[in-house]
Amino acid sequence: MLPEKLKKAEVIIQRLQPETQSISYSVEKWQRYLGPDQDLEFLAPTCPCQISRGDLFRLAANARGSGSLEDIRRVFLGAMLWGFGTVGYGPWRTQQMLATRDSGEMLQSTFDLIAENRIEEAYRGFGLDWCGSSFFTKFFYFSGFGCRLPRYPLILDAYVRKSLGSFAEVDFVSASRWDPRGYVRYIQVMHEWAQELNCEAHNIELFLFSEART
Repeated sequence: MLPEKLKKAEVIIQRLQPETQSISYSVEKWQRYLGPDQDLEFLAPTCPCQISRGDLFRLAANARGSGSLEDIRRVFLGAMLWGFGTVGYGPWRTQQMLATRDSGEMLQSTFDLIAENRIEEAYRGFGLDWCGSSFFTKFFYFSGFGCRLPRYPLILDAYVRKSLGSFAEVDFVSASRWDPRGYVRYIQVMHEWAQELNCEAHNIELFLFSEART
């Protein structure tokens, strides 16, 4: 059932344009930790100083078309640039993620599972050092949207969780951040709410995120 508070915010939610949400980042700070990384060198001039959801949708669509690890890694790195922005520890953490043993195979297999709409399996199998669900669900979201899944995955970070528990007054997401079934249920319910509000599911995610930040 659609929460009453979301229904009251229907017009606000419908007017949101998630694809335009841009996050600033410092190329120099990221270069200090990632070094001569070819994918960072690709992204920096493509998305100078800022990177948007729309930019990441395009990167994910490219990865869907090529299926190459290089393009998939660019989606992941771009998602981390967008997710961390100017947060000081972001570049170091991302370097640790990418330095995880067999990280390339992990990113490739995860992207492929998401493209096949096997979200719960992708969630259960994901494991990069220093990459918790708040950040790997960003990778899931951009990958799924770029792969044109009708019910694409969504970001589920601490801010969205907070709003789901208070503003939306729902309890289908476990307190545990490692809850594959709860995550899949979250995706299902958000898309159902989106149908009722006549909007995209990520409009609601962005609205919930914004509410928790105010």
